[in-house]
Amino acid sequence: MTDPFWRARARAGLALIVALGVAGCSIQPNSAPRDVPEAQRPQLDTEPDAGQAIGAGRVFLLAGGSAETRLRSVPREAEPGAPIIQSLLDGPNEGELDDGLQTALPPGLELYSARPTGSTFTIDLSDELLNLNSAQLRVAIAQLVFTASEIDGVSDVRILVDDTPRTWPDGRGTLRSSALSVHDFPDVAETTQPPFPAIPSPRPD
Repeated sequence: MTDPFWRARARAGLALIVALGVAGCSIQPNSAPRDVPEAQRPQLDTEPDAGQAIGAGRVFLLAGGSAETRLRSVPREAEPGAPIIQSLLDGPNEGELDDGLQTALPPGLELYSARPTGSTFTIDLSDELLNLNSAQLRVAIAQLVFTASEIDGVSDVRILVDDTPRTWPDGRGTLRSSALSVHDFPDVAETTQPPFPAIPSPRPD
């Protein structure tokens, strides 16, 4: 029969071997800072690219060629109301220009006021807006309507020039004197919905 003393020594030695094995398999922290390989650095970069817009606000710019122009929403770090409309008037930033985004709003256009009255948002602008041709004006008005309609509680938009009401083209080019909504510009903005999947053909019997 084995001596109890030696049995206890054997158990202690086995426990020590198991403990060392577990420690060897665990992930050990670095004892000192180390350089991250360049190939792995993009995974760790959380800063936005230079020229990349950020923020919870949205403005609508033009994307696509002249025959297929669509409004595309892009983020802006601007408060709802006059600041977000002014951000739209400022136009695309450098990164957005590189991506081919444009605006139909004319340079030098000034914002006099932007204020809600109930669910209607009224924008008063300078008369540079009247220098656009009919096609440009239709898209410029759509940019204003879609951007203002992103503000909570806004359902339609009234646009003035020098505090004077005007008639503006809707998405079909029809002149309207009433306030406009996004529903007056069907198929103008890019959709965020994925395309419907193709319907599978019936299987032959």
